[in-house]
Amino acid sequence: MTAAVEASRAGRRASSSRPRISLPTKAIGDLLALAVLFATGVITFGSPFGGRPGYVAAASGVLVGAAVAIIGTWRKLPVVAVAVLTVIGYFAFGTAAALPGAGSHGLPTADSLHRLALLSVQSWRDLLTVATPANAFLGPAVAPYLAGLATAVIAVSCALRLRRWVWALAPATAFLIVGILWGTRRAPHAGLLGAVFALAALAWIAWRRHQAVTDLTAEVFGRNRKRSGSSVLSSAAAAAALALAAVGALAATPVLSHGHPRQVLRDRVTPPTDLSAYASPLTGYRYLERDEMKTPLFRVTGLRGSERIQLAVLNSYDGNVYGVAGAAAGFYRIGDKYDSFTPGRGTEQALKLQIMGYDGPWLPGGGDLSALKFTGSGEAAQQNSLYYNPDSGTAVTTATVGKGAAYDVTLTVPQQATAGELRNDVLAPTTMPPETGVPDVIAKLAQSYAGNAGTPYEQLVNIARRLRTTGYYSNGSDGLSRAGHTTERITAMFAGSQIIGDDEQYAVAMALMARQLGTPARVVMGFYPARPASGAPLTVTGAEAHVWVEVDFAKYGWIPFDPTPNHSRVPKVESPTPKPRPKPNVLPPPQAPVHHKDELPQSQSASSGKQKKHKAAAGLTVPWALIGGVAAGAAVVAAPFLLIIGWKSLRRSRRRNRGRLVDRVSNGWSEFVDGARDLGFRTQRNTTRRETAQQIAQRHPTAGSVAVAERVDASVYGSGEPSTQEVEAMWQQIDEALGGMRASVPAWRRLLSHISLRSLAGGRR
Repeated sequence: MTAAVEASRAGRRASSSRPRISLPTKAIGDLLALAVLFATGVITFGSPFGGRPGYVAAASGVLVGAAVAIIGTWRKLPVVAVAVLTVIGYFAFGTAAALPGAGSHGLPTADSLHRLALLSVQSWRDLLTVATPANAFLGPAVAPYLAGLATAVIAVSCALRLRRWVWALAPATAFLIVGILWGTRRAPHAGLLGAVFALAALAWIAWRRHQAVTDLTAEVFGRNRKRSGSSVLSSAAAAAALALAAVGALAATPVLSHGHPRQVLRDRVTPPTDLSAYASPLTGYRYLERDEMKTPLFRVTGLRGSERIQLAVLNSYDGNVYGVAGAAAGFYRIGDKYDSFTPGRGTEQALKLQIMGYDGPWLPGGGDLSALKFTGSGEAAQQNSLYYNPDSGTAVTTATVGKGAAYDVTLTVPQQATAGELRNDVLAPTTMPPETGVPDVIAKLAQSYAGNAGTPYEQLVNIARRLRTTGYYSNGSDGLSRAGHTTERITAMFAGSQIIGDDEQYAVAMALMARQLGTPARVVMGFYPARPASGAPLTVTGAEAHVWVEVDFAKYGWIPFDPTPNHSRVPKVESPTPKPRPKPNVLPPPQAPVHHKDELPQSQSASSGKQKKHKAAAGLTVPWALIGGVAAGAAVVAAPFLLIIGWKSLRRSRRRNRGRLVDRVSNGWSEFVDGARDLGFRTQRNTTRRETAQQIAQRHPTAGSVAVAERVDASVYGSGEPSTQEVEAMWQQIDEALGGMRASVPAWRRLLSHISLRSLAGGRR
């Protein structure tokens, strides 16, 4: 009896010493159940990638993660070792699964490994901020690959190694949720996938409970499960449960799938592209229209008439510059095609643009885009950094375009509306960003210029006509018009006896007047050729750069208005004829007495001759000596001041012409601050350019110091090296700002600033 008991105890100890999870039985069933659960998550990643690329990346991650978990269970590796093995698997197979274009025939390279390290963090953001389909970009596919890898490792390890195997459902559910949140609104099979996941999870739980009861029975009664048919029955039950889950899901699909768009993260996330890093293109308009008047900027093919070529749309004013804000600032990274949920109204047009003298990130030829593909030099970098804003129709490449760049663009040209149709139309309910710094004169003149018009369209026509007929055009070459569109510049434009400006000032003035009347208006910079085209190549120069105003109407969309006077309407400059000055009446000198030689003795005559020579010499020597003495004294007194002026001139020349282009930009800001310091401004320590500019603006509000600081920051911290033209335009703006700052102080203070030692001696910066 005692021997029988000991034998029974020995059998139980041997049974308890065996692994609780039998790989041939439980592991296969667990892996099958997890395969069904993860398959639903893999399918959700198809929509943001347009199908196959998303499936491959997500499925590859799941397979690699499952393999790592199985190896860890087989070799009984600790958690740290499994984590290290997971990282190795990520880098070993990540190139082939998620970055096939970055490796060598699918094998990892140094570049692809570096990208995988960065994209482990950045790919989540990239997948949300690029336009779909995301398969046009190199990088977003890392997100589904990494999600599948991480969740599969955790889920399979929990199922095979933990007593509380039910924890394996958490990572499987997380993988499905990630696929939904990082997907798109279009989810026609969402109900099917949800039903499959839920029924598969329930079937797995039921089968696992049955296995637990079987194991408990075997342990209590000492039965050998390998010799019984329970494993076969359990496997059959698992297969039947999974099949039942699939059939039930198919039956429930018509009920659960209604085709409604789901809520996803990309609808809640603001794209990270910050256009404040780029100066508003409107600040460089004067340079294009005047300095680049005869320079070929680009060649366009495909125009059918005198269509406008859009460069950038600006909808926000802050008193210093017209820029982008609100919906117009939301730029999405796109590939060579753009999938729009709301196709444009009008006819499709294909343009070919070849860049010649133009340089910058803003792409000519924007609008309602459906495709944009680079074909010239630097096409890879330009295509990979292409961003588009569907609200404004503006396209930007952070790699910038220059001479040799080329691209094909397909866009929708809106239908033309007649004046009668627009009179019967109403304004669209467009939300515009708030504006600040609007000049007081604009609010006073808005209603006056609009007149007694009965419709919004007639009000806008009246404002544009009033500006064209009462204003005069000047691009500053005659010295009668300053660049810029700050509050001070627009105020000064209407304060003089004549309204003088160019497209920049007139478009901003009209847009601000329209906004005062509650009209959704925006400023658009671009080009429209002076002569019509019929599909043939047409070269566009700086003289064809223009700025206009667009207003959103409910039926016909954004309609352009041109408030700028004709270029032949130049300011009237009166130069009065000087009156003739009468000549003064001068009395003739008295006649000297005449002496004859024979009346004087010879000695007296000779001595008088010598006296005359000495007097003549003395008369010549005294004035010249006096003049020389005064000049020498003046030179001694003026030498220090001339030295100071020469030193400053040499410093300015070195700052403007030496060093890298970006250093010349920074030096320009130093020149501007030194000019303010010479006028008595004291800079503070540890302040940014914008903070310093705001302090200068308090003393000299008409100088436009904030606009200068913003432009310098955009060039210094922007991507890439600024061009020579941008540097020259920036220095020109600095010179104009210095002139405005000096004009705001008395003449004696201006004179003292030229010989001031404050900027040479340094100071608290």
